[in-house]
Amino acid sequence: MRARAYVAGVITQHTRTTLPSWLTALWVCLSACTLTPGHTPVTLYDAPAGHRLDPLQYELSLATYNVQGLRNPRGVAHTIQALPWIDVWVFQEVNAPAQKPPRRVAMRPSQPPDALRHALPPGEWHALFVPMNPAAGGRAWEGMAIASRMPVQETEIWTLRATSAKRRAALCAKLALPNGRSIWVVNTDHEVGVFSITPDDRQQQVDDLLEKLQSPAFAKHPLALLGDFNTTGRPLRLCGASAADEVGALRESLARAGMDPLPGGDPPNTFRAFPVTYPLDHIFTRGLLAVRWGATHSYSGSDHRPLWVTARIVNHGSPAGAAAP
Repeated sequence: MRARAYVAGVITQHTRTTLPSWLTALWVCLSACTLTPGHTPVTLYDAPAGHRLDPLQYELSLATYNVQGLRNPRGVAHTIQALPWIDVWVFQEVNAPAQKPPRRVAMRPSQPPDALRHALPPGEWHALFVPMNPAAGGRAWEGMAIASRMPVQETEIWTLRATSAKRRAALCAKLALPNGRSIWVVNTDHEVGVFSITPDDRQQQVDDLLEKLQSPAFAKHPLALLGDFNTTGRPLRLCGASAADEVGALRESLARAGMDPLPGGDPPNTFRAFPVTYPLDHIFTRGLLAVRWGATHSYSGSDHRPLWVTARIVNHGSPAGAAAP
């Protein structure tokens, strides 16, 4: 499903949202149950010593964040603005107020809700939002969003098969980089269900992504795939696949399309619902070399924490994990 005529709305954030010091302290105390302790803000991964990075190559930072319906917009804003270097954000579970009782609607790019736009750091942002499913008892639309400091050249929506009644899709944006090149950014959110949804069900969405990712139309530019893959495994089956098993299968599947996971071994746990944690959110790249990445240690506003990567574009045709000449 293509939406090439859509031009992402431009948002200019002039100032940060500020609160009186006493109110900020109170809010932090009340939000403590959603904060992860720790003084180190990020975990870094540096390029291995044999990689030569051309200093003229363009470097950009991308992040994925499931905002849990924007139930706590102040906490979401606090978390986002703690990562001011991010150039491209992809968001899942974004709730936008419904103008009338939600019914099944065509998935078309539109403006993000005010709560998300106001959460972005200062500067100019090009943003788009796609409503997909009724939420909040019919008072809102739940969907996905992309916000980029670079202009949006094209957009696409890839419909993904789903077992449950909730619709699934990937929101894609082709971004214009300052060095004259372009990059595709794909935002995806896969289904989850403790009793009824299994890794086999989620594999439908992975297979649909693979079909698109292997298309020649998307082989011409670097590509980043980010989102909430809900890789829980089968948590209630003692002999079922673990989260690590599902992550391994996901990586193996996407490798067929030349997509590389973040380097450094096992992915971090990005979801927490006491007392369990899972590595649900992932970033895969093609035509990019990850030089730093991390997951925030201190966050609020959602049961997920942002996962981000800073990457450099390698020459077209070069392996994603090799340095450009």
